[in-house]
Amino acid sequence: MKHVFDVTVASEVGVNAAIVFERMVFWINHNKKNGKNFKDDTFWTYSTQADIAKEFEYFTVKQCRTAIDKLIEHEYIKKYTQENHI
Repeated sequence: MKHVFDVTVASEVGVNAAIVFERMVFWINHNKKNGKNFKDDTFWTYSTQADIAKEFEYFTVKQCRTAIDKLIEHEYIKKYTQENHI
């Protein structure tokens, strides 16, 4: 399996986060195409950190968490919470 990432994203948040971001973009676009997981005017994807680490055998769960935190901090992704829904 080959993994790709956006160099601009990698320059800002690191290669690990850029790889995780591409995975999320893929699943969000998949959900959009299939009309699934649409809440609060946005298409979403759901995965645990452990699920992502299993998919990318070279990432630990902690590395996935760090990547996700960077993506949230730099506003590449949003974290869906019940507070978002209220």
